[in-house]
Amino acid sequence: MMERQPTGQDNLENRERSLAGKVALITGSSRDIGAEIAKALAIEGVNIIGNYRNKKKRADEVQKTLRSFGVTSEFVQADITDEDDRNKLIETAQNLFGGKVDILVLNASGPSRDINVNAANSLVDEFLPIMPKGSTIILMQSVPGHFEPQLEELFITPEFYRPIAKAKHEGEESLRSRLKEFKENGISFIVVCPPEVSDTANMRVFKSRYDVLISDKQAKISEMLGLPGAVTKEQVGKKVAELLKRKDLPMGYVEFFRLISS
Repeated sequence: MMERQPTGQDNLENRERSLAGKVALITGSSRDIGAEIAKALAIEGVNIIGNYRNKKKRADEVQKTLRSFGVTSEFVQADITDEDDRNKLIETAQNLFGGKVDILVLNASGPSRDINVNAANSLVDEFLPIMPKGSTIILMQSVPGHFEPQLEELFITPEFYRPIAKAKHEGEESLRSRLKEFKENGISFIVVCPPEVSDTANMRVFKSRYDVLISDKQAKISEMLGLPGAVTKEQVGKKVAELLKRKDLPMGYVEFFRLISS
């Protein structure tokens, strides 16, 4: 009997994995990009641990949406720069999911090293021991953050965003310095680097204050790098889920959204 040849669908299935039943911790998950990532993963059957700083009502609404997809979801009031608060997240993983987290999404960021470098690495230190082989760490980056040295040299990054870009770049580099450690532990590391995310609260604030500056400089950056001018937070969430299902990505892979139209 002639052996059946693999089809395109077979190849696609061989490159993908199911996310159903996995557990994800997503920082900054009560709004905007973080909330959309949580939603996209919940649709795939991922159980979600989220955190929020002070907007409990907003976090409760996101949590309710996630639970409507049939997954377990728990949002914790926690400042990720505070060790005691990070311990609350660990305790939630232990109490609800037997002390296991398969996906760590470092989404929360800010203009300082405290969040982008110190808190991010502390979370990795604390969660790595409970992440089984085959787990994934995702860093949510920005184009100005990833290319900060090059764009700074060209004076393209908007001035108000430069401290944020510098801190985000330092955060990425600090995590990249741990790639050998991740590999030894069987952990994948992915950087998700969208261009302008047009419908976030931060972008609305930025545009109300610096509209012309952002539009001109963002257009230059996108044109120079061959990127779409903008994406939506929903597109970002779906892309994160898509990347997590893939089994063929190299360690340290960076996603630039080149195949998404503005």
